[in-house]
Amino acid sequence: MMTSLNPEAAFKCIFDFHLYAPIFVRLDAKLLQTLGQQFPFLGVESSSPWPTTWPRAYELLAHALHGQSNLSLLIAADGSTDSLWTMAAYSPLAGLRHRLVKETVQEAAASIKTTAKLTRLLESSLKNFDSICKIVADVTCSNENCYSRSACGMAIRSWGATWTTQVAYVMLSEAVYDDAEYETGGGHDAESSRDAHARKTAWDKYSAFADFIFRHNLRNAHSLGPLLNGREIQELFGLKGGGKYLKKVMDKLVEWQFDNEDATKEQCEAWLLQQRDWLCAR
Repeated sequence: MMTSLNPEAAFKCIFDFHLYAPIFVRLDAKLLQTLGQQFPFLGVESSSPWPTTWPRAYELLAHALHGQSNLSLLIAADGSTDSLWTMAAYSPLAGLRHRLVKETVQEAAASIKTTAKLTRLLESSLKNFDSICKIVADVTCSNENCYSRSACGMAIRSWGATWTTQVAYVMLSEAVYDDAEYETGGGHDAESSRDAHARKTAWDKYSAFADFIFRHNLRNAHSLGPLLNGREIQELFGLKGGGKYLKKVMDKLVEWQFDNEDATKEQCEAWLLQQRDWLCAR
């Protein structure tokens, strides 16, 4: 299904025929009770198709995958559309990330037999969810000149190599959970209007984030390493050992490199020597 020519159509059929459970969540899964109690707007216990706002996610992803905007290019960077559709499938469970991460990941593994790679991806997406939300909000809500390249770059490094797909998961989940405080109702037109607004809000915010990523050349931020290795830093500082202190120095060097994109190895050495007392005191 995830690798079919039209996953969106498959997801729509699953939704229309009220099959989210048992396909993506087993009917006897304990997390369904928690999901229904904490997020009644999802309609877990209703007789209507649920999760009520799930179509926002798969429609938004389909739109993104057919576009050529910076956001579309960023989302497709990993080249694994089946991973993206799996993230769309489990976007309604993002609300469980604070209490039931392990259970949510295990449910995905049990229900659709996710691969080890996809299981790790979903787990990373849930664990990094709040961090991604914060960085995206900081980037899009602040004046670009007031937000450092290093703050975004270091966050991306912490998210890991699958960060673009994780960002996609957060975007899709935000669309699903948008206006969660409102009761469903008001007729089909009102519901369609809310859905369209939720998709547009998520799209606009994450488009601004993607534009920032492209403008500041951060697409490969996850793979940026220090220009000086541990041994070279030890020799520069006259140290005999490494450990946690050395890792902190290397992290600070990478952070500085993000804000000094064209820095040479010699400039890195000069900066480290200049900052040595400050780094040693930390």
